[in-house]
Amino acid sequence: MLLIWPFGMKSITLFLRALSPSGKDSKADLTFNQLYQAYQESKTPKIHELFFFHDTRLDLLKLLSRSSRYEKVIAFGHEDVFDEESETQFAVTSFSIADTIAIVFRGTDSSLIGWKEDFNLSYLEANPSQKLAAAYLQDMEQSYNLPLILSGHSKGGNLPFTQLASRHSQRK
Repeated sequence: MLLIWPFGMKSITLFLRALSPSGKDSKADLTFNQLYQAYQESKTPKIHELFFFHDTRLDLLKLLSRSSRYEKVIAFGHEDVFDEESETQFAVTSFSIADTIAIVFRGTDSSLIGWKEDFNLSYLEANPSQKLAAAYLQDMEQSYNLPLILSGHSKGGNLPFTQLASRHSQRK
């Protein structure tokens, strides 16, 4: 079952900012404390990540790792794709919260590739990130029998919306 539900905009915003701590795909289940430790060890931001985002994310993860409200939240299923050839910039992380999974898609980063992919949204039927999002959501639905909350900012918000719209139009 797919839901777009305001889980709590402050929490979703925090999850959006906490995305991509390691700069690589991570299928491991990690608490915010473990994410903070992993991100702290990666001293160098990815080439397409602005330096101030790296430091801000580190500060946020430190706060989340010390919060009793978020101590039982588990981040998992992280995927991060950055490919110049296919003009793809895509990142998603899932968060297990009690008996629900929040899937959070990252929006456009500061790279030229990210912006080129945004422009491609205007004329391609489905761009690479939309295809990756479709596969990710299908995998999550098949793997977990839990409600899924879909969220994202900017392009990250477009990804679940286009998947739901596509499914709706296929039913008609």
